[in-house]
Amino acid sequence: MTLEAIGVLAEVVGAIGVIASLVYLAIQIRSNTKQLRFEASQTVAESIDRAFDPLYVEPNALILTKGGADLDSLNETERTVYNGLMGRQLHNFYRVVEAQKLDMIDKSATQAMYYKVYADIFGSPGASKWLAENKHMVDAEIHEALNGPRTESGSD
Repeated sequence: MTLEAIGVLAEVVGAIGVIASLVYLAIQIRSNTKQLRFEASQTVAESIDRAFDPLYVEPNALILTKGGADLDSLNETERTVYNGLMGRQLHNFYRVVEAQKLDMIDKSATQAMYYKVYADIFGSPGASKWLAENKHMVDAEIHEALNGPRTESGSD
């Protein structure tokens, strides 16, 4: 074997090594991406669990039900609690939408699970009124996620 042939063979072996390394790195990056998405979905799920925790205790559950049916039926103390509960849910929904936007959680799973839950929460008569009163807290993206696109006038 000539020196020139050995050089060509070394280049071929080197090229194969580079290609193998790139394939290995691609597999590792894909695996890491899947792991990060799983961790992000776990974080979102845990965040939602924490956001819902206060809803399961009295008097919060009663206040949420009463306020959802008729916001004006709440006394001042109940209204303060309701504002806190709804603000917490709205903040958490922002986190869900942001995680989806960053492609950290799967869009189809997000819409199937979380969007429906939050649309139900914010779709009650009292919660709809609360959103209207607090529209400064709701950007177009969140409004659309909960209700569909805004009308041309900027409101429903």
